[in-house]
Amino acid sequence: GGGDRMGKVVDAPASAVDTAPQPATIATWKEDKAFGFVRLDAGGKEVFFHKSSLAPGVFANPGAQVIVSVGMGKNGKPACVSVEAAEGSAGASDQACVSIDCFSMNQPFAGLVAHGFKTLETRNSTVFQKLAGRWCCLHVGQRTYPDGGKHREIMQRPGGVSDEAELNRLTSLPPGFSKGHVVAILEIGETELMEAQGDREAAEIELGAVATGAAMGRYLTTVRSAHWLAPPGLQMKGFPGVSTIQLPVDLLPADLRDRVQADLAAAGGGGRGAR
Repeated sequence: GGGDRMGKVVDAPASAVDTAPQPATIATWKEDKAFGFVRLDAGGKEVFFHKSSLAPGVFANPGAQVIVSVGMGKNGKPACVSVEAAEGSAGASDQACVSIDCFSMNQPFAGLVAHGFKTLETRNSTVFQKLAGRWCCLHVGQRTYPDGGKHREIMQRPGGVSDEAELNRLTSLPPGFSKGHVVAILEIGETELMEAQGDREAAEIELGAVATGAAMGRYLTTVRSAHWLAPPGLQMKGFPGVSTIQLPVDLLPADLRDRVQADLAAAGGGGRGAR
């Protein structure tokens, strides 16, 4: 009691909160914190939701279409009272799914990682540090990253590939896959800080990252292995950073399915009660 009489709430105009069900899209979801944000179709405003407001069988995958009712949160700001799947959307599923981290990359670098050619992912933040020793999915963004063909020049250096057809294969997605989909599952290794550009310009580092030392981020994360999902993968909008998604188990490579599920359960992902 009493909490609803905070000044903020009292001063808010009655129109500030519209509890009528309305369409929205999952914008972000933080599995470890059990909350996320939806983007309302009308007006584009982002509204908080907690895991407890998700209807049974709804998965908070970024880009999933949902129907929300917005009320007032404990802090006097709008929050979703309920989040239900829109009909026919990727948000609803009766398939067995696993909770797994995912990040988005643009072509051609997404293809290079998924094919196992690019084994170093670099950033100027420690975003991948918490993923060391864990499985993570790879989403392919809609854009193509413009590097003026530099990646092809680096790929043709000693230890790389010189065959034109092989260059084209490695920088493309295999038949059945397209942009805007989660296409692969990766085994992430350690993240290392490499401050000096001279160190990053070592031949094996530039070849592994398929980038020049100058263009790289200072934090280098090893990708231990990469495996394609079953085509076409999972359609989803891109998102910044690392987000948790719900991946249908039947998209996992058959030979890895048991191992991935066991690893995710041990790490605290992989669905209900695993924590």
